[in-house]
Amino acid sequence: MKYFCFLKELNNGELYKPLREEKSFFKINEVSSFVDDNVLLFPAVIGNNTLSQRSSGRVKELNEKMEKAVYNNAVKNFVFSGEVNALRIWYGITGQKRSWLQQVDGAENIIKKLLPHFNEIELYVDGMTASEGNTIRNADDEAVLKKIENRLEGQCRIQSLIGQDYRHKVRVCSTVDLFIANAGTGCMVPLRFCKKPGTLHSNTRFFTFPDSYPETIKKSDKKYVIDVQIEGKERADLSSYHIPWQHIFNLTAEVLNKIKGTNIKPLEVPPVEEVAKHYDKQQKAQKQKLMAFTAIENRVKPTHKSPDILREVALSFEQSGDIETALKIMQKALELRPSGPFIKRKVLEYQAIIESASQKEK
Repeated sequence: MKYFCFLKELNNGELYKPLREEKSFFKINEVSSFVDDNVLLFPAVIGNNTLSQRSSGRVKELNEKMEKAVYNNAVKNFVFSGEVNALRIWYGITGQKRSWLQQVDGAENIIKKLLPHFNEIELYVDGMTASEGNTIRNADDEAVLKKIENRLEGQCRIQSLIGQDYRHKVRVCSTVDLFIANAGTGCMVPLRFCKKPGTLHSNTRFFTFPDSYPETIKKSDKKYVIDVQIEGKERADLSSYHIPWQHIFNLTAEVLNKIKGTNIKPLEVPPVEEVAKHYDKQQKAQKQKLMAFTAIENRVKPTHKSPDILREVALSFEQSGDIETALKIMQKALELRPSGPFIKRKVLEYQAIIESASQKEK
């Protein structure tokens, strides 16, 4: 993209030859009309891995011109119609490689800790990006988003940017106050295109955009990071990582204190080793819950009717600790088999457990 903008510059800002872009992530002045006798040339350029802005001032200059061109083109004629008094946070997630393993806990707790300082908070959750003019679905990112929505239900407004294209994302990002994002390409929109203040997190070896940044750009301290590599793959761009959410909160609070004049106090940060152990414990508990469902196929017999199948599913939810769901399913089994003694007994048992738990909460 940076070379395309450079070629435009050589021609006084105008493309004197038609340009065909297929599956591009961002298009500027595309010409789609061609005749049969066209000869199309594919330009060969030096990739960023070979000559990066860290090693070349000229590449840095081209990158910055490209970023400015993308931003200006995206926000042209864009009119913001959102809530101006809300704190607007860009929050990058990933459900695939190189994930901050505390990203759900981070979203929940950071928002909750910021709520006393602001009248309203809007959270823009970013994930995978589509090519220009398209939208895509990504089940992994959407699963992370769903967890965040469940944790923060009713506490802030959440808008998904997962699967949108860069043009849409740049427009939205132009209106945010700050970002929290991974230091890979997930930060490209807020950090490089929109030049927003914010917090970067990553594993100990990966940073896509090394550069000189102002004090309002914070990056996670390696002493609070533990890398988690994919088995058999040592690549830095694939390693997920543990970081205490309190550390990311503190960095974000520093940024807010500078740009908003707030006086948000830092939190005590627990040892990252404890955070990693707690995460592993949660994962093991989740696997044990899922094991309760893997046994269903062994318990269900070919002669079983619908009430029998529902009964076994309810028992699996009971074993996983979800008594409320177990009750709902067992009640359906009872509707189909009103005289079933075991099903009746389990419904009464589940109701008693739920009632007892409700009394304890009161």
